[in-house]
Amino acid sequence: MFLTRIDDVDGDDYRAHQHVMALFEKQRVLFQRKGHEILVLSKKPRPDSEDVSGITDSATEGQRFLFRLRVNPAVTRFLDGKNRRVGMPAEKIEPWLDALFAKHGFAADYVTRREGLRLSRKGENSISLLSVLAIGVLTVKDTGKFRAAVSNGIGHGKGLGFGLLNIFDVM
Repeated sequence: MFLTRIDDVDGDDYRAHQHVMALFEKQRVLFQRKGHEILVLSKKPRPDSEDVSGITDSATEGQRFLFRLRVNPAVTRFLDGKNRRVGMPAEKIEPWLDALFAKHGFAADYVTRREGLRLSRKGENSISLLSVLAIGVLTVKDTGKFRAAVSNGIGHGKGLGFGLLNIFDVM
């Protein structure tokens, strides 16, 4: 896996997605946006990429990592004759995160910051996604599930900058 930092990206999340897809020749990637900067996790390297596969390849049960994760906590509701994802109520977000982390092979001590709605336009359609940032320390419980979570992302909205489990330092 390779991590690439891209600077000076303007526009909404959908425009950022288009920019990333063009740069990475439409390969499936995960990305996380912070202002005008984007971190991209890809399976194929680019000239300015850093190989980060060693971090998770060597992960062991009980190992701890600092992490950052932007998620779209949503539930499916039948609205206007269609199934639609809608933002989760604030009191349900942390239990949802705990269950999501357990499903993906780790437990975590973390804090969250509700960032609000992120709005994008795709043609005539508006896309609104609830954004919550989780930052903390995770403990690996199942190495296989953990590696898959880092490689494949977590939760909804991965194509619009959600779900990248950004691992920092080993603790």
